[in-house]
Amino acid sequence: GGWWARGVETTGDATGVGLLGGTFDAEGLRVANPEGFGSEPFLSVGRIGTVLTVGSLFKDVVELPKLEISGIRLGLVHSDGKTNAGVITDNLKRFESEGSRDAEGGKRFIIREVVVTDTVVSAKLGLLGATGPGASLTIPELRLRDVGAEDNKGVLLAEVTSVVLKALLGEVAQKGGGILPGEITNE
Repeated sequence: GGWWARGVETTGDATGVGLLGGTFDAEGLRVANPEGFGSEPFLSVGRIGTVLTVGSLFKDVVELPKLEISGIRLGLVHSDGKTNAGVITDNLKRFESEGSRDAEGGKRFIIREVVVTDTVVSAKLGLLGATGPGASLTIPELRLRDVGAEDNKGVLLAEVTSVVLKALLGEVAQKGGGILPGEITNE
C-alpha cells in the first residue's frame, strides 16, 4: 500500500503478529527516494507497534487505541528546483484523488492516537549534482488523534501513511524555519 500511495519502493525488515495478545510490530521500514534524489532512503522507521482486541479484526472498521511509531529518519533533498518530499506528496495527492476512500477490499482503521517519537530530519541542497549545505532537526514527539474517525468509515493503511507523513512534513515546515534550508521548508 505504501509503494502504491507514494510511488516509490517501500520495504521492511521484519513484522510480527501476536494473535493471542493482539499485537503487531514492524521494524526497519524504508521508503526509497524518487528518481534523481540519491540512493539514501527518503524515510526509514525503526519500529511501528500497536495492540488491539483480536475480535475487532472481524469488523469492517478496526479501531486501534494507539499506534506507536519510533526512530524515524527523514532525509529531505532539494535538487533541480524541487524536493523529494514534493514529488512524494504529489504522488499522495494523485492517490487521494483516485477515490481511495471508496476502494473496496482493504481493511479500514480508526486510530484514536498516533504517537511518533524520535524523529530526526536531515536536509540537503543538491547543487549541480553536488550536495550543498546540510542541516538537521529533531522532532521529539508528534501526536495525532482520531485518524479515520471523521466519518466513522476509517482509513486504509496506505492513507494512514499519508496522514502521518503530511503531519511530519507540517512539523518540519513549522519548526524547521531558520534551521533547515528555506528551499526545503518553503515547499
